[in-house]
Amino acid sequence: MRILTKRDLTKFNNQNFVSLTDDSFFQKLVDHMLIDNNVNQGKVLKVDNHVVGTNAAAQGAGIFVTSYDFAEKWIGKKPFNLVEIPTTLLNFDIAVSYHYKASTLIKEIAKSLEALEEAYGKKLGII
Repeated sequence: MRILTKRDLTKFNNQNFVSLTDDSFFQKLVDHMLIDNNVNQGKVLKVDNHVVGTNAAAQGAGIFVTSYDFAEKWIGKKPFNLVEIPTTLLNFDIAVSYHYKASTLIKEIAKSLEALEEAYGKKLGII
């Protein structure tokens, strides 16, 4: 498996993409990466999870960005390209803010969201 470069991303411009639904945080990271690299996506299908997205891409519906674990079962079964996206291409720019007079509950929720952001960023290796 080869590692995707910024130059490689230009080959994805105006290609068909299978996408997770708009409420997916992972999809937002992927979309942000593509937008930052001037890649226009032709989203032909939106799916609810990685299993369906990986299966659709392996059947030829379009490009789908997922984890290796979901793509691994297709290796050797269908011809497809598998490349690694370095976490350095992903931007993790989320902010949580609240009014200084916010309730204790709101402040606790904000702290929890900040902790989730940090944990996810560490898992991806970008924090």
